[in-house]
Amino acid sequence: MTDDEFLDTLHARFAASPAEVAALVTRTTGAGIDGLERLKVGDENEVHRADLSDGRTVFARIRKPGDGTFDSEVWAMEQARAAGVPVPRVLAVAGIPSDTGERSAMVVEQSPGRPLGDVLPGLAVDRSRTVMINVGRVLARIHSVATPGPRRPDATGRWPDPVEVRHSLIMERESQAPSLEAAGLSAAEIAAALEQVHGSPDVPPRADPVLCHGDLHGAHVFVDDDLAVRGVIDWGLWHGGSRIGDLAMTSTKYGEPEFAAILAGYGIDPDAEFRERLAQAVVSQSIPHLAWHDSLGNARGRAFYAQQIRSALARL
Repeated sequence: MTDDEFLDTLHARFAASPAEVAALVTRTTGAGIDGLERLKVGDENEVHRADLSDGRTVFARIRKPGDGTFDSEVWAMEQARAAGVPVPRVLAVAGIPSDTGERSAMVVEQSPGRPLGDVLPGLAVDRSRTVMINVGRVLARIHSVATPGPRRPDATGRWPDPVEVRHSLIMERESQAPSLEAAGLSAAEIAAALEQVHGSPDVPPRADPVLCHGDLHGAHVFVDDDLAVRGVIDWGLWHGGSRIGDLAMTSTKYGEPEFAAILAGYGIDPDAEFRERLAQAVVSQSIPHLAWHDSLGNARGRAFYAQQIRSALARL
C-alpha cells in the first residue's frame, strides 16, 4: 500500500460535513468562501483548506471523534510565539457537530512562504545548509521554553510526576515489543532496544523539561525566498521533553548533511557523548511511532521506524 492509499483508507473513516466546516470558517473569519478542499495529510486530524473571498487562506483542523480538544496545542503555540518562533495565528477553537458527536476544531491562518520539503530538493549545497542552519536556530528558540513538567498536563492542568512518567514509559515500551517483532526485529534487537529505553537519560527527561515540537519535518516548516523560517505549523505532537529527545526525532526527518546544519544553527558541536545520547533517544522515540503505524496497518511507516531503530543501535 502506498502512502497515498494508506491516507485515503485512514481518512475515509471520519469526515466532517463540508457545510459544517464552511459554516465554522465563515463564522470565524467573517468572510465568504471561494473554495473548500479537504487535504488528506497526516494521521492525527482532518484538515480542510479554505480560500476566502477576501484573498486569505485558512485551515480548519478537526480532531478525530473522541480525541479531545486543541486547548493544549494552542497553549504550546502561544509559548513558542512568545519565544520568537514564527507560529500561525489561531483564529478560533470551537466544536463542530458530527454523526458521532461534537468534535473539536481549530481554524488557523496560512503561514507565509513555502514548505521546506518542497524547497529543499531544489537548493544548491550551500543554500541547503543555510536554510537548515535557520531551522536549527528556530528549534533552539522552541527549546528555550521551559515547561512545568514532562509530557502534557491533564484536563485539570496538572502536569505528571517525572518519576511516574519514566515508569509508565518503560512499561509502555515493553508492551510494544510485539509490534517490534511484527516489524521484523529479532529477539536480540528487541532486547537491545528496550535496554536503551531503560538507560536513556533524555526520554523522558530526568529534569528540566522544555517545549518540544515533536514532528519538525519538511511539511511543518515554511520558508521564504531568502530561506528564513516564516512558519512552524502542526503542533499536534508537542510535549514537555528533552532537547536531545526532540533533536533525535528531528534527525529521523532529514539526511545527515541537513541534520548537521541543524545542529550548527542550534549551537551544538556534537561529541561522542551527545551522539550516544542521541542514538539512545532515537531508539526510545521510534518504538511508539512504530507501534502506532502497526496499529494503523501502515506497513511503510512501520518499516521506516524499524530501520531507524536498527541504524541507531548500530551507532551505539
